[in-house]
Amino acid sequence: MSLFASSGKRNSLQSVGWDVSPILRDLRKAMYRPGEGSWFIIRMTVWADGRSQARFSYDEEPNSRYIIGGVSYLTDQHYFPIDADKQPEWLKRKLAEGVADLHHFGKKSYPGWLKDMITAGNKPDWL
Repeated sequence: MSLFASSGKRNSLQSVGWDVSPILRDLRKAMYRPGEGSWFIIRMTVWADGRSQARFSYDEEPNSRYIIGGVSYLTDQHYFPIDADKQPEWLKRKLAEGVADLHHFGKKSYPGWLKDMITAGNKPDWL
């Protein structure tokens, strides 16, 4: 996440002492729509006079530097499921990459939520 001054200088929010990650996680949860997921990208603008604007993208692919690998998308799909007929093509590819990574790297690569599902007898069909 970046902060741009009116001069165009770029700073990270963390470098100016702000950690908005918990707030954005809560906002993403609050904006979740069953079967439709939650937003992938937020673009916020705050002007010096206090006005602000936020735009949310539910379909646009996030910049890959913020999400590492397809397993991250599987995790997101676990917590914010999107019906298959509503998934953008790029997301379907990322989910398939995640499944392929899990098969390639084996059980040691399984995230905690997946291990918990399997232990509870709820192994996903895609695994």
